Amino acid sequence: MPKGKLGKKFPWKEKYDHVFNCYVSLWNSALNFIVDNFGKKELDRYFMESMEKGVLGQSTFADLSKGTDTDTFIRSYVPHHIMIGGEVEIVKAEPNEIVVDLKRCGSKSMLVKKFGKKASHYCRHCEIIPLWEQLGWKSKVDKSRAAVVEGQNIGCRRIFRRMEK
Repeated sequence: MPKGKLGKKFPWKEKYDHVFNCYVSLWNSALNFIVDNFGKKELDRYFMESMEKGVLGQSTFADLSKGTDTDTFIRSYVPHHIMIGGEVEIVKAEPNEIVVDLKRCGSKSMLVKKFGKKASHYCRHCEIIPLWEQLGWKSKVDKSRAAVVEGQNIGCRRIFRRMEK
């Protein structure tokens, strides 16, 4: 394990956690800035216009492509959330429908712990981005049974339905 100038060891997980926390905090700050200064509609417009179709899905889940099968989808989606500290349960996995409970979103729960109510717009990046449509799935978010911390949902149920060709 390489040592830094001060002789401290820096394992990859510690560095990853630091970078991830910084990235998510900056992302949260940007989303709050947009809503505070321009409104919620403009946040949604930002996502739809700035997340170039055909690029976002391939960069975020590189092993997925349009029309990917259910098993491949789950093997990509679930580990992504576990990697960022989430708790995930697969409720349904059929060829045309996948239902996943994010019992705890790793990044959202970290933000709520760190910033409380100032994490209120963070979920929009997951709810509205055109990523899933790029991959051939429609996505619906249900927060009705989500765990709540400091008045903020820290999880959700994701329902993915294959788009008709």
